[in-house]
Amino acid sequence: MVQTTRNQHDAHKFETTVAKTIDATPEDIYAAFSTVDQISRWWGPKGFTVPEATLEFRTGGSFRICIESDGKKLWQHGVFRELDEPSRIAFTFAWEKSEEQPLGEGMITVIIQPQGKQSRVSLRHAGLPSQEEADGHNSGWNECLDRLAETVGRKH
Repeated sequence: MVQTTRNQHDAHKFETTVAKTIDATPEDIYAAFSTVDQISRWWGPKGFTVPEATLEFRTGGSFRICIESDGKKLWQHGVFRELDEPSRIAFTFAWEKSEEQPLGEGMITVIIQPQGKQSRVSLRHAGLPSQEEADGHNSGWNECLDRLAETVGRKH
């Protein structure tokens, strides 16, 4: 599912939503967000690695993650606002200053719903500054969810 819309609450903010069904339990998906070791396995679009990260997975805890591709490092950070195991994770998200990424803070909400032996993961990223940024983040988050599925999905 791909959806990019203009946020009705702020005419200068945009948002994007991505969703994927993953062959894993909600608990396994939730846990994939909870430690540096776990998040380093899948965070970032295809072709990116996580060479450095800090993570305090608790309400009010912060994270700072570096994603890297072809020697280029991009830093992002945020604060966990809501953790409801195993169904909901909400956190702020901002890129640290770089020429490629505009400054500004967004809000990400991840909903994890059981669907039989699988789980449906929906990720909404609100507070993006432009349609172009919403489209770019849509592609990036889709690739993240693909990598998450590869990491936690059951191997048949």
